[in-house]
Amino acid sequence: MPVVVLTPDPNGAGVDVIGPVTIHRFRWPHGYLAGRRIYNPFDLLVFLRMLLIFVIKATKIVNAYQIQHVFACWAIPGGLAAFFVRVFTGVPYTVWALGTDISKFKNIPILLRAIFHFATGVYANSEFLRGEMRGLTGQPIDILPTRSRLPEPVMPQNPIEVPEKMLVVAFVGRLERVKGIDIFIDIARQVKKERPDMLFVVFGDGSLKESVTAAEKEGLVRWAGQVSPGELAYYARRIDVLCITSREESMPVVVWEFRDYCRILSFNVGDVARHVPSDAIMDDEEALVQRLMKMQKNRQ
Repeated sequence: MPVVVLTPDPNGAGVDVIGPVTIHRFRWPHGYLAGRRIYNPFDLLVFLRMLLIFVIKATKIVNAYQIQHVFACWAIPGGLAAFFVRVFTGVPYTVWALGTDISKFKNIPILLRAIFHFATGVYANSEFLRGEMRGLTGQPIDILPTRSRLPEPVMPQNPIEVPEKMLVVAFVGRLERVKGIDIFIDIARQVKKERPDMLFVVFGDGSLKESVTAAEKEGLVRWAGQVSPGELAYYARRIDVLCITSREESMPVVVWEFRDYCRILSFNVGDVARHVPSDAIMDDEEALVQRLMKMQKNRQ
């Protein structure tokens, strides 16, 4: 049975074959949907464009490869697209919710209920998210965790300087309000007043990148931009503390990727507290600031 993946790509359309998997990429120059506001007319048009592309291309793939089942990552837009593909082709689908989709659309419960109702199976990537979804679907919700390990390190083309004597604190993720990049910048501002020997580094891209570039000009953080997994592995060996400052989470993949490399300090969000030591969970921003103030450069 063929396995075919359909995904957006900012670098353009194409087809890749990796073993038994064929990856179809379509050009998507509009960035992440996560930072867009669903009630903004322009953002709504962008969302509808992605949905339309997914439905048209997925329908063609289902027919061309005689696909017998669609597995949708994210309830929206993936699960919604799979619903329409089912309408047009009769092919059943399964939905895997990952957190941001439920957080963003839980105030439109009828939409999510419809997607889950017609799915043959529903997964969540954490116990926390399963609890959030329980009232939205009448069927069992299984856990399919998002676990990942960093690959072998790859030297970045233009690596940022990470001095050996500085204690390095990192943010890794989408530059969106839900991920708390603004909180991370505020923490850097408070800590660096007393601890100039700390370096705050940001990895990722998103709708709040202008705030990050402004913080970089202010000397608060260094921004590495969007890096590959191999490049992230290169930096991981130089990072002392990973901060998870999210306002809302399911189970961030970076916990799995970094827990063997460095300390993790996190707010009590999603399933994080299930998988890190209890003293790694911070009650609030002030507690995180105070913990960083007291830290010495002592790698695990």
